[in-house]
Amino acid sequence: MFEIELATYHKNLERLREENPLGGFVVIKGDEILDVWLNDLDALKEGVKAYGRIQFMIKNINEKPINISAFGSASTKIEYNSDAHLTLDDKIKTALKKEKNEIPSLIHGGYTEPSPV
Repeated sequence: MFEIELATYHKNLERLREENPLGGFVVIKGDEILDVWLNDLDALKEGVKAYGRIQFMIKNINEKPINISAFGSASTKIEYNSDAHLTLDDKIKTALKKEKNEIPSLIHGGYTEPSPV
């Protein structure tokens, strides 16, 4: 799962970081990079607009591997996968659990105020 997307991510990671110094979340479907957004919810929304409910990958371009040896003996109990992803359905379920007016949105560098209740 996501083998092509991960290859595309790693192939373009340096360029994505250079072009997006503030970091962000990239949306990738196959070998196509849609764009980078400052937060994962905006990336999800735009990915759904572009691809619908088919599977695509959202990945943090500033994700760094965790050095679990710093946790000492507890590190044997920690499972970490640097390429872990939530599927589109998982991301939608998580987003839908939050109230819409509680999710401020950074869209192309601008802040959108939450709507009044």
